[in-house]
Amino acid sequence: MDGAWITFTSSVTAAAMAATVAYLVPRRLQQRKEAEDERDKAAKEKAEAIELIAKIRTDGTQWMTYLQTVITDTAAGRFVELREFDSKAGELMKNNEVALALASHLGYDLFYSPFTDWMRQVHGNVRAAVAEQSRAKAQEIITETNSFRSYFTPREVITVRLMDEVTGGTRSTAHLFAGTEFDPQRP
Repeated sequence: MDGAWITFTSSVTAAAMAATVAYLVPRRLQQRKEAEDERDKAAKEKAEAIELIAKIRTDGTQWMTYLQTVITDTAAGRFVELREFDSKAGELMKNNEVALALASHLGYDLFYSPFTDWMRQVHGNVRAAVAEQSRAKAQEIITETNSFRSYFTPREVITVRLMDEVTGGTRSTAHLFAGTEFDPQRP
């Protein structure tokens, strides 16, 4: 009976071990696959976020540069047709605003930010100067906007901050924040 008992317990133990292995191995493989899928998803979301931030940068820069070029030309007496301005500036504005609206998926509400509101206002002012073909109004806009230079820096700071958050702070950006509201040295 001892031999039968040993055979029986060995068989039960082997069956229990086989059942445990049959359960745990696929489960472990499934956990690894889920973890890999999560890593892939996170990498894809990060790449999409980086692409969106780049789009915000380029679209905003194109819009601002076009407005700056048109207002500088207007101030110099080189007038653009209103229809041409509306077509080109409207398309650039739309592209920028689509990118800003998409930023809400990253948790940023840039579409209604003070800077974007300012850009819409400048767009309207430039349009008015183009419509009136007013050199004086164009010069006033250039003076008011400091030739747009002062507004390129806040855009750069904002988009670099976004990129910093998305990439986990892998780039040195302290030089961009000096003297701004993002400067860590400010009291």
